[in-house]
Amino acid sequence: MTSLRSYRLVMLALVVALVITSIIALCIGRYSINPLDAFGAILSRMHGSTDNAAMENVIFVLRIPRILGAIIIGACLSLSGAVYQSV
Repeated sequence: MTSLRSYRLVMLALVVALVITSIIALCIGRYSINPLDAFGAILSRMHGSTDNAAMENVIFVLRIPRILGAIIIGACLSLSGAVYQSV
């Protein structure tokens, strides 16, 4: 019972760390963006309006694909390492 609880806590901590680092990566770059402005741009894009086209371009063309690519590549590397160690 204790190992299942500690496993869940570790997984929760890792998910929280992933979300925090993704938010940091979304806001830091050559053009720094306030986190509230970034979420405002994401919400305005979801509703179909464009308040700041340049900021939305930076977020949706550069930063979100970079973040998603890093997450997918990290997951693939961890999976390949686990497979390699099990052989």
